[in-house]
Amino acid sequence: RLRGWFHASRNGATVLVVHGGNGDRTGALAHARVLERGGYGVLVYDARGRGESDGSPSGYGWGWSKDVEGALDYLTGRADVDPARIAGLGLSSGADVLLEVAADRPELGAVVADGAAAMSWQDGQRVGGPSLEAAAGWVMFQAIDVLTGEPRPRVLEDRVAAMEAPLLLISADRAAEYDFTALYAAAAGGPVEHWNLPDVTHTRGLRDRPGEYERRVLAFLGRV
Repeated sequence: RLRGWFHASRNGATVLVVHGGNGDRTGALAHARVLERGGYGVLVYDARGRGESDGSPSGYGWGWSKDVEGALDYLTGRADVDPARIAGLGLSSGADVLLEVAADRPELGAVVADGAAAMSWQDGQRVGGPSLEAAAGWVMFQAIDVLTGEPRPRVLEDRVAAMEAPLLLISADRAAEYDFTALYAAAAGGPVEHWNLPDVTHTRGLRDRPGEYERRVLAFLGRV
């Protein structure tokens, strides 16, 4: 059972907000408030094992696809939600899992992915890197596989290529996160924008450049 908060829409559209891997819904409230000010309905919840939700936690989002599926089922089952006007906004691991599932859920008419990177060793292999880092990543993800007992996430580059919904990818700095986001932008099967913030740290765009961030995200969502 997942716990969350829902705020009804004033403009007819609703956004599912998925927080980052080491937090809970409170870490995404600033983003939820931006959407609420823009007139959007918002659902923000605690992922499994986080906050007040049941289950075992996973910082890399393994198993979170089922959480997103359940959240979308909840939204489409509400009489006050237009199933043709649902979007998603994810932060960090929340961005990753939205990229993983979006192609399978046509209800997601648009996706904002802030801080997407890797969910699996296979994702890292698509970007490449020093062999020592690759070996360390393989060990880490093998441990996640054993400890979570969840199915391995699908390769994000392939999942993004299967998407048709408009996609706004937001990356910080010019390190690995930028490389992953550029890879996904190049692979995207639908309309895509890649907005890089070289002077901002991971998922801190709203905090460090609030006016620009709010305008960019709301403008993107307003076109879909």
